[in-house]
Amino acid sequence: MSVRKLLLRSSVIAALGGAATAAMPYIDLIEPSRGPEIAMVVLTPDPAPQPVASIARSAWGLPCGLSVTAAPLPGAMVALDVMDPCRPDARVEITHMALRISARTDALGLLTLDVPAFESPARFAVSLESGANATAETGLPDLGDYARAAIAWTGPHAITLHGEAGDNPAMIAARTTQTESFLSRLGDATLDAPHLAQVLTTPAALQDDLLIRAEIAVDATSCGRPIVARSLQSLGGGPVTMADIALTLPGCEATGEFLMLQNLFQPPRLPAN
Repeated sequence: MSVRKLLLRSSVIAALGGAATAAMPYIDLIEPSRGPEIAMVVLTPDPAPQPVASIARSAWGLPCGLSVTAAPLPGAMVALDVMDPCRPDARVEITHMALRISARTDALGLLTLDVPAFESPARFAVSLESGANATAETGLPDLGDYARAAIAWTGPHAITLHGEAGDNPAMIAARTTQTESFLSRLGDATLDAPHLAQVLTTPAALQDDLLIRAEIAVDATSCGRPIVARSLQSLGGGPVTMADIALTLPGCEATGEFLMLQNLFQPPRLPAN
């Protein structure tokens, strides 16, 4: 009498003195092709369970890891979003061409900035104090419609860009319309040795009438101290010109006064002292 191929999981386990469970192996009975009726037992173990990779998550249940996105905004601006849910209140360093900006993520590990760009595509490199880094870029189709002047520096010094169109002040604290200039203040001055910047944006059609100057406040924390800075300028989306600035502020007897920096920027008309 031939032997059928049977699944005898429960009976064989009982014969071996064990209880039948869902994790025990399957047993096959294989019928030989010739000879006496012999049952051959083949043990086929269940596949070993594979470990599930552990994914680190923030206190809010979001997966850890740095992500950076960049998107164009009107006015040749870039909406830059930096996110690492596991790095709340973390220092962030952002580099765009010669601009370097220090900022901080919020309690959710998020940082959002609107950054005036000097090139298209606009490229940004982002790094955290943990060592994580990432890059992002975006195109700016309206970059050629604007002229930009910027000053960037390290330290909590009070440096301000001013622009004047004819006899009317054009220093504006926030973006308004495409027919006016606007000033962008970048960086967190409360950080240790922060990288800060100010960028003055002007419609390219008005750039020849704009007078630009930078001034530094002399106060009790900055008097007599050296300053290292850099100026940047782009006219109508053209090549970016840069100049390094190194100087020492007047002594503390000049506290309350302002040091005017001239001849940093073109267009052609420069302010009189």
